[in-house]
Amino acid sequence: MSQPETFSLCRINSLSALSGQAPSTLFGGSGDDTLGNSSGFEFMRGGPGADTFSIDDENQSSLTQAEILDFIGAVEGGEDMFFVPNSGTNGEWIGDQSFAGNGNPQARFQSGDSNAGNLEVDSNGDGVADVAIILNKITQADQLTSTDFIF
Repeated sequence: MSQPETFSLCRINSLSALSGQAPSTLFGGSGDDTLGNSSGFEFMRGGPGADTFSIDDENQSSLTQAEILDFIGAVEGGEDMFFVPNSGTNGEWIGDQSFAGNGNPQARFQSGDSNAGNLEVDSNGDGVADVAIILNKITQADQLTSTDFIF
């Protein structure tokens, strides 16, 4: 069994996990960081600063789930954001509603337990989640707003 990987962003402001072979953790530094899930890592922690979590399903062959440990969005007074690349300008945050399957990318929240919930992204607009991210300490859709997303 391979050992878990840990990547640190102490002086680099943009990095994606390098390997999806073993559980891995990606840490941001104390500044404004961009962290990406394109290699299928399991955990992301942005750290202090206005962090951007890039949610990309380009390299995913099936629905995979990562976990963001410290997202602080606009409702909580933070500046962290989600970036959904290659989604065009028609992407939308739909809260806890069902995906419309209207050809436009959408992001929604699904309640989990008392400690976390799931952010799901339909990046191609077909009405099916392509990416699912566990959000620690976010338990309700109203803890996120459209200003937390860049489509």
